[in-house]
Amino acid sequence: MALRHSLAKLSNFLIMIDMEAEGFFFLVIALALAFGVGFMGGKRKIGFWPAFLISILNVVIGLIAVLCSKKLDNNESNK
Repeated sequence: MALRHSLAKLSNFLIMIDMEAEGFFFLVIALALAFGVGFMGGKRKIGFWPAFLISILNVVIGLIAVLCSKKLDNNESNK
């Protein structure tokens, strides 16, 4: 009986670790996508940080904001 109880605890622990790893994986993917949208925003009038911060909240809305923003001229991008 004790062995069965120990195995059940171990199984629950492994499931919890797997769920934490899955959440971490999705967090890394979301931050990478937000960074990509921010990088795109760096070449536009919106800029990197606003695009990145909007994309952290929602990547699709951040992408729409970046695509609606005007591209920088060559003179403005050198500043």
